[in-house]
Order: sequence, then structure tokens, then C-alpha cells
Amino acid sequence: MRHPPRSGLLVVAGAIALIGAAVVPVVTAQAATPACTVQYSVVSQWDSGFQGTVSITNNTAALSGWSLTFDFAGGQKVTQGWNAKWSQSGTTVTATNESYNGSLGTGASVSAGFIASWSGSNTPPATFKLNGTTCNADAEPSPTPTPPSLINLFEPTGSGGRS
Repeated sequence: MRHPPRSGLLVVAGAIALIGAAVVPVVTAQAATPACTVQYSVVSQWDSGFQGTVSITNNTAALSGWSLTFDFAGGQKVTQGWNAKWSQSGTTVTATNESYNGSLGTGASVSAGFIASWSGSNTPPATFKLNGTTCNADAEPSPTPTPPSLINLFEPTGSGGRS
């Protein structure tokens, strides 16, 4: 028994693949929203000190209490602050909620400020963590299905190979 020429099958498969590509939508992965967002800014700076602020936005489930940590790299030392309980151990700074601003709902923000001394350089912190979760980092995107190739639908199967 004679099989139809493969070139004819390839033309048909190619035409179906082109039609399928026009019909099947292209699915792309989009990064998820970060769990939290922190904006850090230096409001003013002088010879040996500066005033800084952090604005924290919670993008996950509501929190009944929060703690923000970050590391200073340039010899900065927090001396006082407001809208949070500020502490520092070595280079690690911790700001925890006050009794009046501990609730942080989904999408809610809170701001806190501080005065700090510095020597050397006043480099901004690179990483912020809210309750141990890294902020300003995109969450892993959810897996996106890949549409099947239409050409594979026309491959012979179970015939013991090609002839």
C-alpha cells in the first residue's frame, strides 16, 4: 500500500498551523504584584546627619502588626524616629508598628520617619523586609500553559517509524 507523499502532508500541516496560530491567543506570563512595596527617601541631609522616611504598602492579606527591617551600608545610625518604634543592631534597622498604626489592610500604606547620623557615605538600603517577606520584589509568576503544537498532531504514531 502506498502512502501519500509527505510533502503534501507538510503543506496541509503548515496551513493548519498558520490558521491555528491566528486563532489561538498568545499567552504571556506577567509578574505578580510584590507582597509589599517600600519607598525610601532622604528628606534632608546635612554634614553628619539626615532625615529619612519610609512608606510601606501591604499588597497581601491584612496584617494586625508589622515590622520592617533593612540594612544600612554606609555607617548610618538611627537616633530617633516617629510613627514606628525604631531600633538598630549593627547595620540592621527595625521599625515596628505603634499601637495606633498596627493594622495594615490589603493595599493600605503607613509612613514613618527618622533622624539618623552618618559618616562615609549615605547609601540607601538595598533590601526591605516586611514581617520577614522581601518587599519591592516581584512574586513568582504563575505558570502559563503553552499551547500545543498543531504540527505534532499530524505526526504518525504507532506505525513503526517513517517510510
